Amino acid sequence: NYRDRVIPIRGYSHDALQWIVDAGVSPDLIYLDADKTGREIEPCNRLFPHAKLTDDDWWFGTDRWWRADDGYPIRRPVLEFCRQHDRFLRTEKMTWVIDTEPPSLSYRMKRPLYHFRSVRRRFRGLLHAAIGKSG
Repeated sequence: NYRDRVIPIRGYSHDALQWIVDAGVSPDLIYLDADKTGREIEPCNRLFPHAKLTDDDWWFGTDRWWRADDGYPIRRPVLEFCRQHDRFLRTEKMTWVIDTEPPSLSYRMKRPLYHFRSVRRRFRGLLHAAIGKSG
């Protein structure tokens, strides 16, 4: 019923992007639920330079407590892309969005509190692990 607004495409990124191009669709937003290497970011930008790019695995990784950037595989390619192409990154919990427009003032104002809570949560988890307390 919402095909004029949302078109889900299941398949490999290369094939799906080609299908979008062949169909003549110009997306506003592309949700990349792929292999977390960031390989599909550059082709998406080349084919659809005005589309926002997003995914939900900002906190997906193996060594998340000690090596925040190295332990989360999608972060390095996303941050590098934003630097190279003068784009803006927004994150909210697991979700990240690459945009051509800067974040709003209200978004930027709430980030320090979010980061404080995140650090507090990590510290509490490490403390509980050190003293053997669960929960």
